[in-house]
Amino acid sequence: MTEIRRATSLRPGQFKHLIRVASVTGRNPERDLMLLWVTHTTGIRVTELAQVEISDVLYPSGAVRPEVYLSSSITKGCRARNIYLTHPKCVEALERWFEVRMARRWGYSGADEYRGMRPGSKLVLSHKGQAFELAFKHRELESGPEVYRACDSLQQTISRLYRQAGIKQGSSHSGRRSPAAKVLAATGDVETVQMILGHSTLTIRSRTCQWIKPLYGALLNWHCRYYVYTKRLRSTCLVSTLFICFRRLLWKSKCSSGAIARRFACLQPCLS
Repeated sequence: MTEIRRATSLRPGQFKHLIRVASVTGRNPERDLMLLWVTHTTGIRVTELAQVEISDVLYPSGAVRPEVYLSSSITKGCRARNIYLTHPKCVEALERWFEVRMARRWGYSGADEYRGMRPGSKLVLSHKGQAFELAFKHRELESGPEVYRACDSLQQTISRLYRQAGIKQGSSHSGRRSPAAKVLAATGDVETVQMILGHSTLTIRSRTCQWIKPLYGALLNWHCRYYVYTKRLRSTCLVSTLFICFRRLLWKSKCSSGAIARRFACLQPCLS
């Protein structure tokens, strides 16, 4: 059986190295930095990002929207969701990309709204100032054949950035796995990760718990022994924090979409 190769989840040092390399290489470093920051702070899919328009990201006044609505027409499985552009570095990368577009007059309309850009133009453009094209592809599933859309050209563009930085198994999907891993480590709430990534089921929870449950048992044993031997509550703060994190991971809790949005906005600083 062929082994499934999954995209790697980047460590903070790897992501910083990726940003440094992307800022000095390529034909359009401003666009490349925007792609990396948006994918690593929102968890958006590449095909979804290729279809996002200027009016989705900007208000008519020209301000960046902190919450972007992804309609069911562009999302996988036709499940609409929101992404959040609240990370300062992500907003800064978007501002620099808009400056480049205005200087090169890509998607320029001359109107006062949307900073003079056409509201229907795509957010991400190629080095020639054109939108990335989507292709229809076929695949065989257990339920039968399926036809879906994919933006292979944008996916190859992002994967090239990982190759230039020397990151093995880095691909466009690493931008989804990295924030998911960081949010899961910070909160232990799988439902938060599910809503951010737009998953319909909690299958990720079952895969994660395959190694979390043994670690949770070992952590519980370590917590008890360490506290008994040291007799110091201050020394067990870190162990207690990890203990609570893994406990919350095993027993999921219900929360509203508004609570998810507020929680994810608070978690944005840990995604850089």
